[in-house]
Amino acid sequence: MDNYIYIVGGVATLLFLYVAYVLLFKRIMFDRMLIHGGSFMLKIAFLVILTPFFLTFLITLHNFLVSDDCKVHPTENFMYATDGAVASQVQPTAESNEQTNLFWSVYYNFIDPGSEYIIANNGGKVWAIVVALFGMFLLNGLLVSTMVGYIDIRKDNWMNGKMRYSASQFLFKKFAVVIGANEMAPTIIRNLLCGRGEGRVYYVVLLTNEDVEKVRSVIESYLTKEEEARLIIYNGQLDSKEEISRLHLESATEIYVLGEDSHEDVSESYHDVQNMRCVHNIAGYLVGKGVDKEIVCRVMFEFQTTYSVFQFSDLHDNIRRHLDFIPFNPYENWAQRVLVKGSYEENEQHLNSGHHNDARCFDYLPLDGNNGISPDSEKYVHFVIVGMSKMGLAMAMQAAQVAHYPNFKIADENGKKVERPLRTRITFIDENADSEMEFFMGRFQNLFALSRYRYIDASCKDCDLDAPWTDAVTAEGSEYTAIGDNFLDIEWEFIKGSVEKAGVVQYLKSASQQAKPVEGQPSSLFTVAVCHPLAHQAIAASIYMPAEVYDYAQQILVYQREASDIVYNLTSDQTKAHKRYAKLRPFGMQYADFTTYNDIHYRAMICNYLYTIIGDDALVDKILQIDITDKDGCMKFITDAWKKLAIFDKWSNIYLANSFESKIRSAGGTLADVSSHYDELVAAIAAMKMPMAECEHNRWNMQQLLMGFRAFNDDDMAELRKEAAKAASPAERQTVITRIKKAKRNSAERAHLNICSFATLMELDGEAYKYDEKFNGAIPAILKCVERYERSNK
Repeated sequence: MDNYIYIVGGVATLLFLYVAYVLLFKRIMFDRMLIHGGSFMLKIAFLVILTPFFLTFLITLHNFLVSDDCKVHPTENFMYATDGAVASQVQPTAESNEQTNLFWSVYYNFIDPGSEYIIANNGGKVWAIVVALFGMFLLNGLLVSTMVGYIDIRKDNWMNGKMRYSASQFLFKKFAVVIGANEMAPTIIRNLLCGRGEGRVYYVVLLTNEDVEKVRSVIESYLTKEEEARLIIYNGQLDSKEEISRLHLESATEIYVLGEDSHEDVSESYHDVQNMRCVHNIAGYLVGKGVDKEIVCRVMFEFQTTYSVFQFSDLHDNIRRHLDFIPFNPYENWAQRVLVKGSYEENEQHLNSGHHNDARCFDYLPLDGNNGISPDSEKYVHFVIVGMSKMGLAMAMQAAQVAHYPNFKIADENGKKVERPLRTRITFIDENADSEMEFFMGRFQNLFALSRYRYIDASCKDCDLDAPWTDAVTAEGSEYTAIGDNFLDIEWEFIKGSVEKAGVVQYLKSASQQAKPVEGQPSSLFTVAVCHPLAHQAIAASIYMPAEVYDYAQQILVYQREASDIVYNLTSDQTKAHKRYAKLRPFGMQYADFTTYNDIHYRAMICNYLYTIIGDDALVDKILQIDITDKDGCMKFITDAWKKLAIFDKWSNIYLANSFESKIRSAGGTLADVSSHYDELVAAIAAMKMPMAECEHNRWNMQQLLMGFRAFNDDDMAELRKEAAKAASPAERQTVITRIKKAKRNSAERAHLNICSFATLMELDGEAYKYDEKFNGAIPAILKCVERYERSNK
């Protein structure tokens, strides 16, 4: 029996060592076991039962290592004493030999401490006291109650997010930090735990000031059991410097600053302010820690107004030095997904099922259709947005950035004015379109100082759907008459009313009819986006439109913030009853996360690199030689140059990269497998060099106006022409123009000479269009380079 005791004792020793390791270095796992371990109490009982075996093993090991006079002999100096024993006597008993062996001596002293005073041998006394202490600690009622109290307090702290872990608990374990538990948090946390971030992380630490139990129940519904064990939730104020200091951000792989849910909060405007304050606190903490690296920090802004602040200002030095600051807006992310990427795939992973048999892939038709708009096309884009919500405005802004096509001309090849240029038309329909229009036009004053637009009140019976257009360039009081004809290729409509109003119904019928192809006449590519913030309102508006909309619209996009299921079920059933709704597509679901997609990011980085090699005849070859995976080669130069850019310039390159899709379609190509038709794509773009260059200039015009620049007004233009006329030679004239151009661009007025028609650009800055040519010519090479990287990472 002795051998079995020692074997069990050895196992018990390993168990005690494991417990000590968990308590010292795995407190996170210990707390998880404490809260969720179904057999935790059974394990504790098992540990108590094995304690005598563990102590027997230790005493045996002790006897093996020490001299004879320090060894413990159970029959001589470590016996279980009988009642009435005298301290100087050893009490022999008539019990069996089993009682007198070491194990049973330990066991008796373990369950009934108190006889240590009769032990004669000093070594025996020490071990008897150790055994007694273990017995008192594990079996004594007072200490057990203390342990129970400790466990209850720790459990309560864990459940309420009051637990904090030291940096030692994260040793050799990568972790990411998420600050704020808004609706995007579950998907972002899952993506991080699945390795779709800056690297695979073992833990995600979430800081929230919401009810932790509610937050945990929501987030864990998205996670597997294994992933749940790697989520740590703290409760605290997001903009508290003390809480920031407890997150050990210097060791984090990346940081997300999301903020809390704001769409139902009366003080929702504080969301973006709090997030930015949190960023400043993070940067201040990293400065105090002497961190000498940049940590990726993605920051969510709920409102386009605060999000666009970075178009006019740059970051504090502390932020630029310690954070790779990446602002994002969920509405703009979705707008890019629909209007640029053109597809979205979701499956049951967000519902925490163990399989993916309900995979859903939504294909969004481009505004210019699958075949694009060529230079000689008679088609134009008409994009109708129902609801001037945050999502509606984001869709409009993204459309204004990408919907530029090479068939827009204000003059023909002979210089004759084109009476009806094929402009992209963006139409808002909203019950409060009058007040929303004023806010929108006030926000983009420089754009609407040049734009063509009109307002129609369709909320009344006797509405005039043929209300005249206002051309800001030729309108009375315009400051831009010197620039000639209106050169912007986008026009705006504001329709007051809801989709059930007779006037709006008639407008939609008329707009749909214009999408009907008629030989010899321009026709529209008609798309509708229903952007009501409430799902049931969006669904109602989308299924009760005039029949002509379902006949002639390319697609009807339906904003579904909470989930796609209703629209998905409606469109997946292709019976005769529901075929009319086949063009409906849900978008805007809150559980989507597009913050870590790299293709557009790498395209934009290479676009920025082009500026450094724009004069190189081997420009295309240099792009094709870029190895994105080689972080020490050319890619290091590209990455370092990108990090030095102001936020404004980063966005400028991103918007340029977003235009690649429509340009490729205009050239008759496709982005699918660019390598297989690379030469044909290069040839197609080269064949339409000038129309594509003008198209890019038109896109750039809109981008600059949306980002706060203005064109040269009449006074600016008069000053420019007066100074240029003094020049003695063409070279000197160009020097004068360049000097004035730079001065105005960098002034507080932010006036840019190149915001003008393509013809005026050729007159005043004749070399500038070559940038457009070279960027367009490099598109196939950039796409091929990024495609090669994506294939290598699959």
